[in-house]
Amino acid sequence: MTAISTLKHSSKTEGMGAIPTEEGVSFRVWAPNAQKVSVVGDFNGWKKNTTPLVKEENGNWSVEVPNAKPEQQYKYYLKTSVGELWRNDPYALELTNSVGNSIIHDADFDWGDDNFQMPNWNELVIYELHVGTFNVKEENKPGDFYSVIERLN
Repeated sequence: MTAISTLKHSSKTEGMGAIPTEEGVSFRVWAPNAQKVSVVGDFNGWKKNTTPLVKEENGNWSVEVPNAKPEQQYKYYLKTSVGELWRNDPYALELTNSVGNSIIHDADFDWGDDNFQMPNWNELVIYELHVGTFNVKEENKPGDFYSVIERLN
């Protein structure tokens, strides 16, 4: 459903990264040396030429994508003098993992506990650990959050 004719104008929304709006999602990224930038993701079938960004001043590129919405995954596709690159959004607030995809963040997420109160300092327990070394289950493989949960239970 992404019509390229509706995607020829740069975004009017201020800010960098993926910003949900009433009309969809605004995408803006700084890529001063790119020849071409597109956003690809769940909203356009991961097709690299469907949703091009418009070059703005100061090396920014942007576009409004009407059918994009929070919780969808995406990446930026860049055509440069050194080749084609697929990159995560440096402003992404959520990622699937460090080498995975960016996720459009839902700032209006309802955490469900509107009456949360921080415990007194003398009742607060803070425990810092390194997930990769806390509870290693297999040799030459780092621990993960599941192994931390297993050990803490």
